Amino acid sequence: MKKNIIFLTLLLIVIASCNKTPSDTFVLQGTIEGGELPDTVYLSYYYSQDNEWYEKEDTAKVVDGKFTFTGKLDGLTYAYLDFDNDYIQMFIEPSNMELHIDKEQSYMYKLSGTQVDKENQELQEEVISYSKFWLENSTIVSDLFKQLNSTENLRVRDSLMNIIRNHSEKLTLNAKGKHLKYIDFVSRHTRFQISPALLFSVARSELVSSDTILSVYNSLPEELKTSLMGKLAYRQIIYQQSKGMASAGDIAPDFTKTDLSGNNIKLSDFRDKKYVLLDFWASWCGPCVKEIPNLKEIYNKYNGRLQILSISADENKDDWLQAVEKYQLKEWPQILDLAHSDGRLFDIGISDVYKVEFLPTVFLIDKQGKIIARWANFGEEQRTMLDNLLK
Repeated sequence: MKKNIIFLTLLLIVIASCNKTPSDTFVLQGTIEGGELPDTVYLSYYYSQDNEWYEKEDTAKVVDGKFTFTGKLDGLTYAYLDFDNDYIQMFIEPSNMELHIDKEQSYMYKLSGTQVDKENQELQEEVISYSKFWLENSTIVSDLFKQLNSTENLRVRDSLMNIIRNHSEKLTLNAKGKHLKYIDFVSRHTRFQISPALLFSVARSELVSSDTILSVYNSLPEELKTSLMGKLAYRQIIYQQSKGMASAGDIAPDFTKTDLSGNNIKLSDFRDKKYVLLDFWASWCGPCVKEIPNLKEIYNKYNGRLQILSISADENKDDWLQAVEKYQLKEWPQILDLAHSDGRLFDIGISDVYKVEFLPTVFLIDKQGKIIARWANFGEEQRTMLDNLLK
C-alpha cells in the first residue's frame, strides 16, 4: 500500500511537470481582429547574454486571426508587437500568456497570464489619450508617405514633406508627453514591477533628460534595480548620457568608417577643404530612392567643393550592394552602418551618434566641421542654400 502511495505521488509530480511551462520559457498566443488582418506580426524583446544586451526579433504568421510566439526569458521584459503600420508596447515574462488585439483600437489590447496584468492595465488607462493620438496620426503619416512615393513632381513632394514634418513634430510632442507621463507613473508606483521597464523606454526615447530619469531610477527599491529590466534601464540611462549630439550649430561628431571601395573615410579629414553632405538612407526607403537623382545632380554641380558621404541603414549587406549597383552610386563614398546588426543594443553606429530617426536625413557640414543644416529632402529651399554657399 505504501509503495502504491509513493508511486502515485511520483506520477502526479511527473504529470504536473509535463503540463507546466519551463521556468525560463514563454508562450504568447494571440488573436487579432478588426479590418484587414496582417499576414505577419513581429515581436521584439530584450535579454542579456555574456554581459551584453540584445534585442530579439521574431515573426509569426497570422492564420485565421491567430498567431503564436515561443521563446526563453530570464524574467519580466519590455516587448513590442508590430503589425502593418501599428505596434503595441507590453510586458512579457516566462509564462503562458494570451493576447487579444482589436486593430481599430490596438492601444486597448488585452494581455493575461503575467504577474503584472493589473499594473499594465492601470498604465494603459493613464496613457490612453497619447496612444490614441499616435495611432490616428501615424496612420495619416503612412498615407502621406505613400503619396510621396507615387509622385515625381518636386513641388508636390515639397508640399507633402512639409505636411509630414508637421505631423512628425506633433507625434514627437505626443511621444514626449507620454514618456513624461511614464516618469510620473513610476514616481507614484516605485514598487511596481513594470517601473524599471518604463524607465528603460523613456531613456531609449531620448525625449526626457537623463538626469530626470536617473533621479527617478534611484528611488526604486534595490530588488527592482537588480531585476532584468532594472539592469537594462540603468545601462540605457548611462548610454543616453554618453551619446553625442548632432544639431545645427554643433561640431559634427567625427567618425572613421571603411567605404565600399575599401577606403578609410574619416569625417574630420575634410575640414578646411570641402563642405560635406552626410546622406542617411536605405535601399528599402522609398523617399530615399526618390532623392537619388537630386543627389547625382548635386554631385555633378558641386563636385570638388562639396563631398557627399552616403551612409546606409541597411541591415542586409546584399540589399545595400544591389541598391548601389542598381542606382549607380559609386561616384561618391558609400558606407554601410552595420551597428546593431547582431541585435546588440549598445553598439553605437553613425546614425545613433547623429540621432537619425527618419530616412532620408541629410546633414550639411561646413569647412570648419560645424553642422549648418539638417534636411529631410532636397527642395527649392535646400538648393538655394547650396547655391549661395558654393557659388
